[in-house]
Order: sequence, then structure tokens, then C-alpha cells
Amino acid sequence: MSLSKKNNYLVLYLDFDGVLNNDRFLRRQYNLAQPEQYVLFDPKNMLAFNYLCQHLLISEIVISSSWREGGTTQELAQLLADNGFTHAHLVTDVTPIGRNRVEEIKAHLTKHQIKKFLVLDDISLHPMQPPQFFRVPAAVGLTQTLCDKILHQLNTHPPP
Repeated sequence: MSLSKKNNYLVLYLDFDGVLNNDRFLRRQYNLAQPEQYVLFDPKNMLAFNYLCQHLLISEIVISSSWREGGTTQELAQLLADNGFTHAHLVTDVTPIGRNRVEEIKAHLTKHQIKKFLVLDDISLHPMQPPQFFRVPAAVGLTQTLCDKILHQLNTHPPP
């Protein structure tokens, strides 16, 4: 039995831009950073994502970001690892390319018969709502405060 079939585990659908980086970080990168200092993801957002993954029972991470169009699942996992993500081994798949992100995620859910999932994205994915979907504000990206809210909504509380 795959981990995604276990009742306590969930599949996490991940967007990159606006979640693992943010508007202010990207402006600073483009305007001030020297090429040798350039990083793809805000270390603060990545720290928050590591925190979230540490406190959730995740069977796998599926990339729903448009970045999936430019690389393989393994390359995307390595990109995340190279930028500080400590759970890159959980990256196992990407959503299919479709007309819009909601349809792409729904197609993946249906194909793999996934019942328990979490979607992190900076755009509205109506009709998805919490606790399956959390809209991350692109201005700041994923923060520990939002992670705590997600954990609370999912009834998964981090240790004190």
C-alpha cells in the first residue's frame, strides 16, 4: 500500500513563485544582488516550508508550479534541495499540464485516487478552500505564522 493511501498522510501540491519566494525578495534579488549571491528562493520562506513539512505527515509532494514545465521531477527536487529544502526526497511527481491549475490538480487527485491533500499557492484556486487549500500572500511568501495557521486548521500542532 502506498503512503498516500494511509489515512494519516497527505499529498502536498506546491507552487514555487509567491510561496517559496515573494515580491519583495524577488525585487531585491533583481535590483541589488550580485550574480554570485543570487538564490531562487527566499531562505525565510524555505525555512517556513521546512518547518511545515517537519510537522505534517506528508506522503509525497507534487509540484503544481509552472516551473514543472522546465524540468523533470528529479531536477525540481534537486533544485529545492540545493536551495535549502530538507525534505526534497518527498518530491515524487508533477501535475499534468492543462488549462488551469485547479483542473491540473483535480486531474492528478482523480488519477491517483488521492483523498487527503493540501495545496499551497499564491493565486486563488476557487472553489478550493481551507483546509485543503491555503492561499499564500505573494507579498511575503510562506511564513511560520501561516504554517502555524495551516497546522492548526489541520489539527496538527507543532511541539512546544
